[in-house]
Amino acid sequence: MLPSILIRVWVAGWSDRIRTSRIPFMIACNLVQAASISVVPLLWWLGKLSIPALLVVAAVGSAGLGVHASLSSPVLVQVVPEVRLVDANGKLAATRSAADISGPSIAGGLPVPAALTAPWAVPVDAVSFVASAMVLTRVRTHESGSDQAGYGTDSGPAGRWCWVLWPPLPPWRCCRSPHPDGPL
Repeated sequence: MLPSILIRVWVAGWSDRIRTSRIPFMIACNLVQAASISVVPLLWWLGKLSIPALLVVAAVGSAGLGVHASLSSPVLVQVVPEVRLVDANGKLAATRSAADISGPSIAGGLPVPAALTAPWAVPVDAVSFVASAMVLTRVRTHESGSDQAGYGTDSGPAGRWCWVLWPPLPPWRCCRSPHPDGPL
């Protein structure tokens, strides 16, 4: 989880600056997560599975999650018309909450054969990331006017890190913004 938290601020600043579609980057994150998770059964089969190896897999997966999460909100704004954005955000939050609550309960109640141990169940998670990447290839976006403004476009990630490293300063003192009151 720590790599996800550390990378989100930088990626959010970088995401504000990119003028191409964010979807290819999200697809790459899904594929990196799938590849990192797929290493677990391979390491188990080779007899090399260890706690440090699992920590590396978790760190790579967490970093991929951080990048993906930072890119997903701007993509939602580009996919959903502005008049329906509040409703779409509400439905997305409700869906995430329902999945977070019901997912473990449903998984705990499934009849699982004793032969299906974790190294064999993990590839199912990897397949879900590949499926997500395939679904993302079908998403079409439109550029919104608010996306063109680009908060902090002159400063980029360096300006965002300025505020992270020196939090007593207001963010608009660290980075130039097209708005007089700062980027917030």
